[in-house]
Amino acid sequence: MRRTFVLVAAVSLIVASCGGDDTTTEAAFVIVADPHSPAVPVTGFTASGEAVEQGMLCAAGEVAWMQTLHADTGLPESPDDPPQDGDVLWVEFEATCADGSGSLVLRAEATVDFAELDAVISSAEMSSDHPLSMLAGTGDYADASVVGVRQWSVATPGDIEGSYYDVFTGTLSRA
Repeated sequence: MRRTFVLVAAVSLIVASCGGDDTTTEAAFVIVADPHSPAVPVTGFTASGEAVEQGMLCAAGEVAWMQTLHADTGLPESPDDPPQDGDVLWVEFEATCADGSGSLVLRAEATVDFAELDAVISSAEMSSDHPLSMLAGTGDYADASVVGVRQWSVATPGDIEGSYYDVFTGTLSRA
């Protein structure tokens, strides 16, 4: 009887240790896109923070503006059909890692009136925070999620004329 108990206990420990970890790993990140514009919708990015240090997120790659949804038309716009006046409801970007680890499709909920942007653009300061989430991922990011914010600003003098850059800050979670 005692031998059976010891055997059952040992098997239980082995099964428990091999049973997989259901915990979620979370880490902070900052992704800064190089200056870009509707005319140059794909640009580089660099990432930093705990997520990069822990190997959960790549350190560099390309970010592409995918599409924008405007309230006045209700239709998505893409790099082939750049933004026009009206309220922006969301903006989507795809960040593709240079190391081949995968990509993340990010959506910023950005209620912005283009008529009010002149003051923000002329100040060259970051705009308000726009809630950020992840719609999909490939490769290492297929099981990931993102919670954060997106800020944008016009590019510094000397960069692409009429361009801006995005800063995505948040927490990356992987199951």
